[in-house]
Formats: sequence, structure tokens, C-alpha cells
Amino acid sequence: MKSKAAPLSSHGKPTRGTPGLLGVSGLPIVYFNMPKAACTTIKNILFFLQHKRWHPEPLGIHREIKTDAVLLRGAELDRQRADNTEVGGCFAFTFVRDPGHRAYSAFVEKIWATGPYSFPRIRKHMRQHYDFSLDPLGSDKAGSPLDTRESVGLGFKQFLHFAHDNLAGRTPFTPNPHWASQLLRIRQLPLGEALSLIGRVESFAEDMAFVLRKAGCQNMDILQKRFNEGPPPPFKFNDVLDEQARSLLMNLYQHDYHAFGYRLPQPTGENASQKNSVITADQPK
Repeated sequence: MKSKAAPLSSHGKPTRGTPGLLGVSGLPIVYFNMPKAACTTIKNILFFLQHKRWHPEPLGIHREIKTDAVLLRGAELDRQRADNTEVGGCFAFTFVRDPGHRAYSAFVEKIWATGPYSFPRIRKHMRQHYDFSLDPLGSDKAGSPLDTRESVGLGFKQFLHFAHDNLAGRTPFTPNPHWASQLLRIRQLPLGEALSLIGRVESFAEDMAFVLRKAGCQNMDILQKRFNEGPPPPFKFNDVLDEQARSLLMNLYQHDYHAFGYRLPQPTGENASQKNSVITADQPK
């Protein structure tokens, strides 16, 4: 049977598809990628659905996702979605996460950690312009008595200041989706890209099981696997949350908190009264 031609844009060229959308060959589901909201786990589950096996390098799936051999994207996905319009269309979904926990995860895995999937250029920039001084997570020095709850909390707040500047276009780096507003990212979808489900990471097993049933998959055992990028930090999000961090988070993500029904907790214990001096950043040189 002759395959259909790739969809064309108004300029007569093949479309590249909506950025961030991924699909599985032969299944009527479409995933809108949301970084730091279980995206590694979801991509690996979709890979399993398409290839009937797990990816040999689960964390490397992000780099390989740019090829259609891993998951459907671009024109190939557009073609499958066009075919599915005749049978009710595709089930489009994404997942969101508590904004504070998501930001802390981005800080830990992309800035504090120094693994192959971290952002060393941004870390260097923060050392130069935001006084970031934590030893790399996972090194011999990290987790030492010098890495106190206060020093980690300070590093997190320095990151939040950087994130604010980055998303406002005031850094040498492109605004990064790993700490961008989830609501604004969803709103950037073109008209007609309606999502059928916005799941929550906090109820991942239940919400993803619903997606799998929509795909006709009954093997819920695949939901037992989780894929994380780096070593766990010595302090959790609530351990480092103080009044200043809370204010910075609300300034960055107030729309996410309201839209998705999350609540930013009040600082507890010593953090409840901790108010560090305002952190400022040098202008990039």
C-alpha cells in the first residue's frame, strides 16, 4: 500500500510537527513532553509500547528521541494523527508536577549534580554571577558537613534567581523548559492541540494507567519502573524551604499553583523564621 505524503505547510514544505509531541506507532496516543514531570519515565514507557522492550540506556532516551526510530515525532506523527481522525482522533496527554518540587528537582539534577545530563555551562555562569558555591553533588566533598541545610537552601535560592532571569531573557541562555511554567508551556501549544488529560506526577500510577488503557494496553506491570537522573540530595525540598524561597517560588510559579491545584507549604522549624539577605546577581559580562 502506498504511504501518504507528509503533511505540507503553507509554504509547500513538509511540516515538522508540533515541538514536544511524541507518539507510538500504531497507537492512538500522543504525549506532550513536560520536562521534570516524570518525562524520562513516560518516554521509556512509550518506548516499551512501541518496541516491546525497554530502552538499553533509559536516561539516554532524551538524546535519541530526535530520531523517529525511537518514538514517532514530526511529520511521521502528524501522518498517524491524520489517519486517526477517522476513528475518533488521538488521546493527547501530559503530566504536571508540584512546581516547588519540580524546581528543586531541576536544581538538584541539572545544576548541583555534575552528571552527563547536567548543565555545566549554566553552573559555571551561576558561580560567576550568582555566587553559587556548592560542591558538586555526587563528589567526595558533596554531602560533607559543609553542605548544611542552610547552604543547600542558599544554593537553591540562587538558582531560583537565575531561573527568573533566564525565563525573562536576561541571561546568555535560551529560556529553559526544565524550569519554565508548566501552564505557559501548555498554553504555547497551537490552537487545535487540545489535551485530553493533564495527569499529575503525584498520582502517576493511576493517571498513567488511564493512558495505557486508552492505548489498549493491559500490562500495568510496566508502571512499576521509575527512571531518575542522578543521586538523591542530602536534603529534601521541604528541608530547604524558607520564607524567601517560598516568595521566589510564588513569584515564578503562582499561575501553576493556582491552575493545577497545588499548594506551596509554609516553612517549618528553623526555616519558618529564616530570612536571608536578598540575593542579587551581577549582569552577565
